[in-house]
Amino acid sequence: MAPASLSSTASDTSIPAAEDLFSDESDFHGSLETRTTYNKLAASYNPQKYWAVHEWNTQVAAARGRKARHEAAARQRAKLALRKQREAEPAPDDGPAPQQQTERQIRADLQGDGDRVMKVDAKVSTSAGHEEPDTGVADIEQDESRKPQNFYEGLPSAKQLSESVPDFLARLPPSTTTPVAAGGQPWIWIANPYPPPGKRSLGQAGNASSDPESGDGDRATFRQLGTRLLEGYLSRKREAESQNPGKAAGAITRMLRPDRLQLETDIRELATSQRVTAGKWMLFPREEEVDSVWAVVARAVWEGKLGTTAKVATAKAEEGMMVVDDHDGGSGTRDRGLRLICIYTRDFSDQADVKRVLQALKDLGLLNLAGPGGAGTNPALKTIYYKCDAYTHLDLSSGNEYKLRASMYSSRDLFPEWYPGGASAGTGSSRGYGYQ
Repeated sequence: MAPASLSSTASDTSIPAAEDLFSDESDFHGSLETRTTYNKLAASYNPQKYWAVHEWNTQVAAARGRKARHEAAARQRAKLALRKQREAEPAPDDGPAPQQQTERQIRADLQGDGDRVMKVDAKVSTSAGHEEPDTGVADIEQDESRKPQNFYEGLPSAKQLSESVPDFLARLPPSTTTPVAAGGQPWIWIANPYPPPGKRSLGQAGNASSDPESGDGDRATFRQLGTRLLEGYLSRKREAESQNPGKAAGAITRMLRPDRLQLETDIRELATSQRVTAGKWMLFPREEEVDSVWAVVARAVWEGKLGTTAKVATAKAEEGMMVVDDHDGGSGTRDRGLRLICIYTRDFSDQADVKRVLQALKDLGLLNLAGPGGAGTNPALKTIYYKCDAYTHLDLSSGNEYKLRASMYSSRDLFPEWYPGGASAGTGSSRGYGYQ
């Protein structure tokens, strides 16, 4: 057993105060010249200057994000306090005294927040008849009742909860962020902080895949059974070819149309049964536009205006060569100057939600051929496509040997009234902005 004096000392110093760490005798070791040199370096060191040139550092982004979150929380509390004060305001003939007292109470309630204290707006003392519209309070109350979460928390290539959207966009601009700069990931991610119930975080799911959007779905079983469905179709195709040796390939394809329709149905039913139901709308902005388009998408996802998640492809090492992903893009080719952005929904069979996200993309100007905020009150729209992750997991892209359509929906399919001539007027252009 340790002596009482040692035991007492250990317990007293287990959590030392800051002044206990260093004393007046603390100094650098070495010769007088060495100590003098290091003392000068220590005196001239400015940590603020160091961090100012290390904005890319995740710790810096997190610190700024925490500060922004604290400030936002203080603003929310102030808005809620003002709302309560306005609801309790007396009639105009009752005099201003109770109102002024309420204002003092509001200020007192906010005083416990240290550096997060906010000044109450001067509008507090205005009369009820001239008050500003109290916008966003219901959303604040709803948000405060739910704890924000992030499916990609801890992933270097994703936005963190403690990070503001501007800091996230500055840290990982898709135009210049390579997979190496993104922590080895080919995608930059952002998730809705208030996802549908049942969505688990990346750490909770125990799955560090770069494509975690399938959530709790059994992707392994889906791939295994889905591959069998595809092999069964190819077997029927070979049988049809052997029974009709003189027929052209196009004729064989037409003969197998009922089999293809059944194959599509079987794949979708299998995906639903295995909970592999995520899907995404795809945008293909040009290289010079990818940062601005991604900024619009990222802010809208974070604010809950779009789907569950969005991702943008990182820049490739070879300058000027951007890859439209063979799996997600559905093109199977390399396209110069184009970058893929995916906006996810939770369930491809929930067509109402799929259409809601598409409508939001249109409202944000992301379907305008002239780009977001393009000129004109009724700008021309490009056609974009929606692909289910089930097809991605089975490596089904355009031009596949099964002759399956790589996309599940198009914007022209769901909203033909947006386009001159409707759904039958052609496919339009899903690539880039500013040209057809």
